[in-house]
Amino acid sequence: MLLKKKIKLHSLRTRYISLALFLGFTMLAGAGIGYRTMLIDTHASHEQLDRVTQQAEHLEHIKELMHTTYRSLTLFLLDPQQTEQRTMVHLGFVKSISHIEEMTAVDSAIRSPINDQLALLKEKIERIMVEAERLFDIRIDPLRQYPPMKIARRITEPARLAMTSALDAAIAEAKLTISESGAANYIAFVELQHNLDKMRLALRLFMLNRNSGFNSPGAAQQADNAVDIYDLILSQITQIKERDRQGLVDFDGSNAIDVIKTKLPKWMAGFSAIQTIGRTGNWQLDTQIMRQNILPISTEIAKILHTISETIQHKNKQIEASHDQIKTMQNQLLAALIVIIVIYIIIMLLSLERMIFQPIAAVAQALKAKTFGETQELLLHTRTKETQDLIGAFYEMNLQVHNRQMALEHQALHDALTSLPNRNLLRDRVDYQLAVSKREKQSLSLCIIDLNRFKEVNDTLGHHIGDQLLIGVGQRLKACLRGVDTIARLGGDEFAILLPHTTRQQSETVAKKLLDQLKEPFVIDENQLYVGISIGIATYAIDGDDRDTLMRHADVAMYNAKANHLGYANYNIDDDPHSIDRLALVQDLRHAISHDELALYFQPKIDLEQNKPTGAEALLRWQHPKLGFIAPDQIVELAEDVGLIDELTAWVISRAIAQCSACHADGFPIDISINLSVKNLLDNQLPEKISTLLKKHQFDSSFVTLEVTESSMMSNLESSIKVLNELSEIGVAISVDDFGTGFSSLAYLKQLPVNELKIDKSFVMEMAHNESDAVIVHSTIDLGHNLGLKVVAEGIENQQTYDIIKRYGCDLAQGYLFTRPLPIDEFKAWLIADRA
Repeated sequence: MLLKKKIKLHSLRTRYISLALFLGFTMLAGAGIGYRTMLIDTHASHEQLDRVTQQAEHLEHIKELMHTTYRSLTLFLLDPQQTEQRTMVHLGFVKSISHIEEMTAVDSAIRSPINDQLALLKEKIERIMVEAERLFDIRIDPLRQYPPMKIARRITEPARLAMTSALDAAIAEAKLTISESGAANYIAFVELQHNLDKMRLALRLFMLNRNSGFNSPGAAQQADNAVDIYDLILSQITQIKERDRQGLVDFDGSNAIDVIKTKLPKWMAGFSAIQTIGRTGNWQLDTQIMRQNILPISTEIAKILHTISETIQHKNKQIEASHDQIKTMQNQLLAALIVIIVIYIIIMLLSLERMIFQPIAAVAQALKAKTFGETQELLLHTRTKETQDLIGAFYEMNLQVHNRQMALEHQALHDALTSLPNRNLLRDRVDYQLAVSKREKQSLSLCIIDLNRFKEVNDTLGHHIGDQLLIGVGQRLKACLRGVDTIARLGGDEFAILLPHTTRQQSETVAKKLLDQLKEPFVIDENQLYVGISIGIATYAIDGDDRDTLMRHADVAMYNAKANHLGYANYNIDDDPHSIDRLALVQDLRHAISHDELALYFQPKIDLEQNKPTGAEALLRWQHPKLGFIAPDQIVELAEDVGLIDELTAWVISRAIAQCSACHADGFPIDISINLSVKNLLDNQLPEKISTLLKKHQFDSSFVTLEVTESSMMSNLESSIKVLNELSEIGVAISVDDFGTGFSSLAYLKQLPVNELKIDKSFVMEMAHNESDAVIVHSTIDLGHNLGLKVVAEGIENQQTYDIIKRYGCDLAQGYLFTRPLPIDEFKAWLIADRA
């Protein structure tokens, strides 16, 4: 017990919970009362707002309906044949009345001034609906629409027809009378008929002008013309009547004069009635209805709608004012709550200060003193159980934390299996030694070590033996090093060694020493295990000047040593597939393919029997803008490594076919040979791609030979057989390039659709001086012929070799004796020169 005397301890939890509950209940009670008051007011306000919103929505619908209805009414007046517009007008009025009834129902429980306006609005809409139906009935009946037309049809037109008929008979009778009086009567009746037509025309022009409403003075003039003609007709009738009394007019003429005297006043009476209507504003009855009935009612409806809208807006403002009052109450309540919360926080802070912070500060001061080994009497004054428990727990925790901290520091920086430094500690030491080396201008080396065939030990003897082997390897490697050197396990079977102040030559000496150290077997559980290692070395500042670069380059060197069974290897940029130069070259190659910056050269294939070129091999060339000539093998290897081989092959085949097609067009029907890589034979889509290119250039497949190396076919024989058979099916020939350099069985040639063998130039070039090469070449030619294949000899550079090959019966030859590979234009020129 740390306290010197027994004192009563009080719990902070009890004190704090009691105070928090008291203040919390007080806040909740105040907030509940305010919340209930606001809830009641808010609910009432929301109900009012809902009613006003519903009425506003109905009012907007009514306005829209009235607008649409007036528009439909206008369209009907313009074209009465649009019967659907009449239906829409009726439907618009009915829907408007429905919305009015719904608006009335919203405030049905209370007496609202809007209801009176709504009742009046409903009455006006019902009246305008009746007037509209009347207008529709009149508009579709022209006689009802235009009263003058009714008069014209019932009075003036029958009178005119009767007069015209009588005159027609009189004119016909006078025309048949062969006498001087008959001729005079004929002329008089024709003039009378002409004047009747003019009078009728004046009436029609009057009505036309009056109907259009565009030329009222013109209508008046036509009316005056009709009156003048009427007087003229009366004068003519008097004259003809005088001739009748003298007995100069026949029966039909006399009868016509009687008819005209009877009907002409009736016609004039009808015309006068039409004139009277024309002087009033009632020429069109539908216009009269629109002007006197519908338009005034629609104006009243608009006023009523405006009044209702203002009433709703006024109610909305009242509700907004109510909302403002509620918001004011909310703000007041919020302010009250904030004040209460501030008071609550102040009280809690004061209580925390007194009940928690001060005791904890006293404990912290005591613990700090204890940390520095001082005696602290302040611990005796704590009166809370929690702080006292905290003090007791501190001493136990202090010891455990110290022990765990030491263990964690070691675990974080060392490998759990070998107890060697791990990757983290190695990185720190490399950074430190690099800083020293840069400051003192000294070198250092970093070695990455990987065990050879370690997986076999794990798979065969188990992971327990493998772990023991890793421990033993670590111990032996460490025994070869200086005290300033660092050996670390990076993970798995990979180790790293940091050699400060060590040159490349010195690091090679250390690597040899490490290799010798592991020649002796490891004895683990009565098992003698021999283990080899591969060491990659990167030296500052030759191979890099920062930690990550050195580690990566050492890793590249290690993989190079393992791949080539070298034991150890220094970093070489040529072996690094991820070097900056190589990455740049990859980008350049991608750009060269897409921008057509590569080139094809053509080396002719000479038919030895005819002694003339019958084909050519397309050879890839790349003149890099900075690096100069890039070897084809390097281009293909780079393309295979980075996945560009499909694009490169497509470019070569397309360009070769296109340029060979141009040779055919120029009168040189030669074959074209194209080389494929080992990756192409793994592409199951290759036959389809080549077939597509042949169709694109409209090139016969029988002129195409695809050359594949013996080793590429044997790398995946099953896939190669499938692809080559499909290529053979589309009509292209297959040639085995560099034949004789591989180690495959000749029996496989029977399974492959091969048409041609190409003897590697390494045998051909020396056969004139090397009997063994001559035997190989001769035997290969005989073998090819026995298999039914053509044989091509590469590397013909002098006449002596040419004579031997021809004597052996070889079919085709290639080589510098004929010409070096040429670009397409020079190749065409060579063909022309050879033909000459």
